[in-house]
Amino acid sequence: MERSKVNLVIDAIMFICMTAMIGMGMLMKFVLIPGKDRILKYGQQVELFMFDMDRHEWGTIHLT
Repeated sequence: MERSKVNLVIDAIMFICMTAMIGMGMLMKFVLIPGKDRILKYGQQVELFMFDMDRHEWGTIHLT
């Protein structure tokens, strides 16, 4: 393959990975909010899940 095609493939893979990381970060920040914010928002401690995974499991994927 030409060098420009290799660079295009690498750039596309990097774009997909960065988009996924940004999406997971926003998911953890705005949807799966931390415990203290959940109490303020819902008035009690509730468990929030997205696709059967909680905030900490998404954070592990985000970190990896």
